[in-house]
Amino acid sequence: MSGCGVGWDDTIEEVHLFTDGSHSRKFGVASYAVTIFGWSGREKLKHHFLGWFGGVVTTDERSENFVGAKNHTAGDGEISAIIWALMWIMQSKRWKKMHLHFDSLVAGYTAKGEWRFDTDHLHKRKLRELAQAAEAIRPGMLQFHHVKAHSGQPCNELADGFAKQVIQRGDRNHNKFPSWRPLFQEDDPTLTWAWWFLSGLQEGREMLVPTGSEYRWN
Repeated sequence: MSGCGVGWDDTIEEVHLFTDGSHSRKFGVASYAVTIFGWSGREKLKHHFLGWFGGVVTTDERSENFVGAKNHTAGDGEISAIIWALMWIMQSKRWKKMHLHFDSLVAGYTAKGEWRFDTDHLHKRKLRELAQAAEAIRPGMLQFHHVKAHSGQPCNELADGFAKQVIQRGDRNHNKFPSWRPLFQEDDPTLTWAWWFLSGLQEGREMLVPTGSEYRWN
């Protein structure tokens, strides 16, 4: 954190989110964390720490924080981290290029759409659908980057430390976000088509409109 500014600065040109997940065999719990930095290439003070958030992976479908995880595994922690980072991006009022950094190849390349996955795996399916929606909301402004785990990259190591801290000290981020729970239910198709509706609104093309149990062009 040495040499970083703290908080938002109007000189910031890009926002970088670093995601990571963790799992404790001792407690049988998985967690996630996201650290957020702003970057300005034109100023002497280039890096700004904008904050972090994290939590324990939720497997209870009735919970406000449910995003599709069915188990407490390290992989579910990694997927949850990217999902919550994407939701932060979608709700951010900062209209800047967003860079999402991940160290899990499975979670990151599933989000990007570069790796195939079993569509019966709810957590991965919702991850990909949410990433498509985020890209539709911010066309050309969202980029994904792989960071090798435990390679000394300071922002990634910070996210890893926060994820472990969540397990050790408990989840203190309850009710931090509006509830997205309905979108992550098995039988809710909203996220499946969200990218189409969102991109259609921007491009002015014909839209698929739900009519009962079917869709029609409008």
